[in-house]
Amino acid sequence: MSENSEFLTKEDISTPVADQPNEPDSGSVILSQAYKSAGPNRNNRLCVVISDIHLTDGSVGIQNLSNKAWDDFFNKIEDTCRNKQIKEVHLIFDGDFIDLIRSGEWADENFYPWQRNDDGELFNNIINRITRKILEVHAYFFSLLRNFDSTIKDKCESVESTKTIIILGNHDKEILLVNDALAYFYEQALGRTAESFTDGERRHIGRMYGDKDMFLTDKSRVPYFPFYHADKDFRLFTTHGQWRDSENSVAVEAEGGKPGWSADDGWQPQVWSQLNYRPFIESCFGDTVAAGVLSTFIFKTKRELASKNIVVNRLNHILDELDLYRPSYLAVQRIIEESKAMRKAKKDIAAVEVIEKNLMSCVVCWLSWDFTHQSASKKLKFPLLFARFILKALKIFGKKIELSAILWGMKGFARLSHQRRSGVDLKKMRTFPGFQPPFSNNGFQIHGEGHTHNPLEEEANLNSQLSEATRVKYNTNFTYVNFGAWRDQIIARKDKGYRRRGMLRTFNILDLNASDDAPNQLGRQFSFYTQDVAIWRDSLDRIEEKETREEATQVNA
Repeated sequence: MSENSEFLTKEDISTPVADQPNEPDSGSVILSQAYKSAGPNRNNRLCVVISDIHLTDGSVGIQNLSNKAWDDFFNKIEDTCRNKQIKEVHLIFDGDFIDLIRSGEWADENFYPWQRNDDGELFNNIINRITRKILEVHAYFFSLLRNFDSTIKDKCESVESTKTIIILGNHDKEILLVNDALAYFYEQALGRTAESFTDGERRHIGRMYGDKDMFLTDKSRVPYFPFYHADKDFRLFTTHGQWRDSENSVAVEAEGGKPGWSADDGWQPQVWSQLNYRPFIESCFGDTVAAGVLSTFIFKTKRELASKNIVVNRLNHILDELDLYRPSYLAVQRIIEESKAMRKAKKDIAAVEVIEKNLMSCVVCWLSWDFTHQSASKKLKFPLLFARFILKALKIFGKKIELSAILWGMKGFARLSHQRRSGVDLKKMRTFPGFQPPFSNNGFQIHGEGHTHNPLEEEANLNSQLSEATRVKYNTNFTYVNFGAWRDQIIARKDKGYRRRGMLRTFNILDLNASDDAPNQLGRQFSFYTQDVAIWRDSLDRIEEKETREEATQVNA
């Protein structure tokens, strides 16, 4: 066994430690999970995973689905429970459940997440305000979630227990630093108080973050969101995925006897524990883009338009929805296209001036911040310095050239972005914790992630790293699943224009008692499936059609 064998305990996994295969070196796997198999006669179980809802406070646009969409989501869970006689339901939100970064509060205070150490009281106040506003704006959804346990038990006689798990993402990490905000969130979103967390839950989360007593000493404190979740009987290991993204994690230099880490080093929870999980709790480069550029631009532009009594309904729609564009550079492209069209039509020039001034200001500030360059990955540092130089050089040529340079620059950054990656090769998949021997040799076969907003499945052949006992006992097919996002998106149409659509992906796992007509070597019926729903609504098309007509009117006037 390697040095990290101390983490393999009877609480972690049902297979005896003596039977464990050799683990990879450098602490690349940690089994701090209190689940073990309940045996072949366990209850019928259902696991439902969704990711990247990004519920915001509404100050820079509201990213959420309709009440009906949420009703349908919960109704489908109820239908499955009735049809399959489910007794145990797990509902997992795989990161970026709420969004504390995309808020106008930061711009309004001229204080940003990466300045948290400059004024701790102000940082805490901002996080508390954003959290409470999110819960207020999305009160209907949170009422459904808070009452999920009682509702599904009332409607489905078979259901005996439920579990709701919220995994840490990169847009909700700030809440870990403000315990009153986290406690308020747990109570209002899940109906859980600090007293409701058992010692076992507290110990489990503490061990995950490197200190099993972390949340046991002061029980008025609520535990963090887990960084990952594993369930042997669901064969599932899932985490948000920011650990693979250099833009949304923090590279830490080795110093003071502690190791360093960057996204290129991969899954190393032992190292993260020594670093107090700094790579995923401290502010990152992605925050400068989301809070420093896009959210600040939206907030300042809307505020200035309102102060000058400039009302352009079409423009307000676009500003409210900028965060829905995928890939993200389309948001900048869209607003630049809009300003150019308005200027060409010689309509609402006052609004155009506000747009162009604020966009230039936000981008220039972003490029001038020391934190932008300090937090950037190596591959982005030179392009950022080059962009700063180019914008200064082009200033003499006027806004038209500057805006074009910004547009091309954003396209270039997007091509370097983690979120542009469309697939995962086998070499990379072998580094995923769910596919490493301590898990793969104990029946796990699914590694799940969110984060990229790009739904994806990849199949992996890992037979060469499996023990003979594993090949005999367990299913040896392995699947990587990216859950995509549960939210509306705006995408580019071929040639010209944009269209809105809802993108809803649900990942479902059924773990059922085997029937006579569906035998299984483990005495269970096991299946998993995704439900990919792309929704095109007349109401969304009417918004687009109205804007298209307005655009045509402007151009032809």
